Amino acid sequence: MSYQPYPEYKDSVMPKTTKIPNHWSLEKIKFNSYVKGRVGWQNLRKDEYTELGPYLVTGAHFDKKDGVNWEACYHVSEERYQLDKDIWIKKNDLLMTKDGTIGKIAHIKELPGKACLNSHLLIIRDLQQKYIARYAYYLLISPVFKVFVALRQSGTTFHGITQEAVEEFKLILPPLLEQKAIATFLDRETAKIDKIIAKQQKLIELLQEKRQAVISHAVTKGLDPNVKMKDSGVEWLGEIPEHWDSIKLKLLTVLLKDGTHSSFKRVDEGYRLLGVRNIRNDLFIFRDDDSKISEVDFKTITKSFLVMSGDIQLGIIGGIGKVALVQKLKEKFATQRNVATIRVNKRVINKFLFYFFKSFMFQNYLLKNAGYSAQPAVYLGTLGSCNISTPSLTEQKNIITYLNQKTAKIDVLINKTQTAIALLKEKRIALITAAVTGKIDVRNEVTPKEIEEAQND
Repeated sequence: MSYQPYPEYKDSVMPKTTKIPNHWSLEKIKFNSYVKGRVGWQNLRKDEYTELGPYLVTGAHFDKKDGVNWEACYHVSEERYQLDKDIWIKKNDLLMTKDGTIGKIAHIKELPGKACLNSHLLIIRDLQQKYIARYAYYLLISPVFKVFVALRQSGTTFHGITQEAVEEFKLILPPLLEQKAIATFLDRETAKIDKIIAKQQKLIELLQEKRQAVISHAVTKGLDPNVKMKDSGVEWLGEIPEHWDSIKLKLLTVLLKDGTHSSFKRVDEGYRLLGVRNIRNDLFIFRDDDSKISEVDFKTITKSFLVMSGDIQLGIIGGIGKVALVQKLKEKFATQRNVATIRVNKRVINKFLFYFFKSFMFQNYLLKNAGYSAQPAVYLGTLGSCNISTPSLTEQKNIITYLNQKTAKIDVLINKTQTAIALLKEKRIALITAAVTGKIDVRNEVTPKEIEEAQND
């Protein structure tokens, strides 16, 4: 659907916004808003969190619906809460992350009880009735503010933006009634887009489930629907073809080890120290922000083994069950303890074992046998004792060929759906940007009744 522009525009001197409607204005946040971060009770420790009491909100508690997931929030004592009134949260406040992932925004539409900030957030609150919070929320999630943040952030390894810098941002201010119309319009139209996105995401989930089901059946039941079955002797594995074996993983490998358990100094130039975060889409990848260690430390870590092309990397701490096949190596690297390196012997093909690791059965085995300390972990002894359904090498090759073809077709559908979601998200942000910068005039796109109902929600 196309929307009409405003009849007249003027220069705005704003990044990403060359012009705004003639009757709109610009004003720095510091002239109309309360902007505050936590400067009071410092050194709050995790062991001070309580089961009940005022909420303590962090950026991790911002939900996907533009607000706060209150059920996930921490709590602090009433005494702690009372120490700093400057960071008490009120209804219709806007919260912003000021370091780490900078510029995430939450709109406090509902407040279930007393709440305050942690040290990584800012409160932005209108003091002069210059804007409504919902409109400002949309402005602050638009590229207009994102570009401002990118230009004003500081730091090298850990980025942040100061309260003073945020106060310099110029709000684009239509008349209040117009702001209400824009906010109501965007609530309605983004909700439509979000509904379509949700359906597409559900489709991806179903396709991924189908993918895993196809893999699970092939690596435990084979490709012949008429084959005679036998009890594998392992409850979670169930029946397998009569001519297959059930073999412990440690008997199928020449290497089954995790990465270093020690801490090493990070350097700017050196060898990569990789972990479970490098497993993505079944591949073991290099990332721009990979940790690096010195040559001396690299040699210390890799005395026992070097990762080779064809090895399997399996997440065993944190991202349990994530699995990747190492492709052709561009450079040598070391690994951390959160991944296990598995190198197969002549009884099994690495790609077959990779597929087995993707199965429902194996993934459930890991979760049921994980130990818990700081975070869930699977021990190497548990891995080595895991039974693997093992056909002949010829049958393994046939299963690999079959699964390569089947999963490729499903992956095409998943990729197409992911592309559609990306386009919808682009459409969403483009619509928001056009509305909050006045590229489109939406005053006649909503009725007074819609605006009134939106204000009452």
